[in-house]
Amino acid sequence: EPPEYEFFWGSRASREITKLQIMEFLARVFKKDPQAWPSRYREALEEARALREANPAAHCPRSSVSED
Repeated sequence: EPPEYEFFWGSRASREITKLQIMEFLARVFKKDPQAWPSRYREALEEARALREANPAAHCPRSSVSED
């Protein structure tokens, strides 16, 4: 039987990239829709929604108007 590994999503990973971004990347690599992995995709969407609700300002685009 081949070895199995379990990887945990740490605080540094959470600050640098979202699970949804990882899902989108993997979908491009494997030429599939992210929904091909339904439970993981649902988990990534729920995390993205929670992040938006917790810190809505972090997800709003900045104004390109200069304040000089």
